[in-house]
Amino acid sequence: MKDYLGIPSAETGKDGVLELIIKGASAFFETETRRKYDVEQYIEKQNGDNSQKLILSQFPIIYVREIKVDGSVISLADEPTLDINYQNGILTRERGWPSGFRNIEVTYTSGFILPDESGESGPGTYYTLPYDIELAVLKLAARTYERRTAEGVASAENVSYKDMLDEEIERTIKAHLKTKA
Repeated sequence: MKDYLGIPSAETGKDGVLELIIKGASAFFETETRRKYDVEQYIEKQNGDNSQKLILSQFPIIYVREIKVDGSVISLADEPTLDINYQNGILTRERGWPSGFRNIEVTYTSGFILPDESGESGPGTYYTLPYDIELAVLKLAARTYERRTAEGVASAENVSYKDMLDEEIERTIKAHLKTKA
């Protein structure tokens, strides 16, 4: 962010404020898109509805550790017709997911390698955060910092990230919006 704002990297007096603003812009983006972007493990229970597709709440999927149907673990090796769409978080099973209330449990890892991370280790394929998301968060953070600098710290306390949106950032939010509730 310092490069974007033209702040010399040797100048460290503003690092704490810049970090807080970036974290706030990132949290705002996650809230607006109804998604998480950091790599995390999830245990998700869903209702089966006899359809072939099961849409997980987080994506991209890095690794599916376990799937239980009606309490029984299904072996991924014994499910040759199970297709995992890693980028979109969709599990497709030819014979479908049996109907029931919260009868399907999936344990999986999902998320992106974020700009401040060097990489991840472990099973699965890791995805880098898309550049449009990185740029949108950077712009939000930079605008907040600039407004804070121009108006003074006290007046900027009431500045909303929504006030910093432009058409490009709004398009990025819409492009990455999770549509499933």
